[in-house]
Amino acid sequence: MNSDKEYQMENLQRIFHDATFSPIFKRNPKYPDVKTARINYSDIRNYECIIRNMKEWEDNSFWDDEEAEIVAKYQSIEMLVDDGWRLD
Repeated sequence: MNSDKEYQMENLQRIFHDATFSPIFKRNPKYPDVKTARINYSDIRNYECIIRNMKEWEDNSFWDDEEAEIVAKYQSIEMLVDDGWRLD
């Protein structure tokens, strides 16, 4: 495993394990129309790797928007990282 992939996976595993916040991701060239990619806090708590397109940014929203467009779903953190998503 290369160091970037290892770094991403370790940090995402910690985020899922601790369930302390909703992560935001850098732009992924495979998904050019995504404004702000993140995983909902509720998805983190349920151990679901679902990238959503957050059109409206509210820093105090507790990081959940069930109506946000689902961009991609993954069976694992590794699959998410392998698809090009990187933590912001």
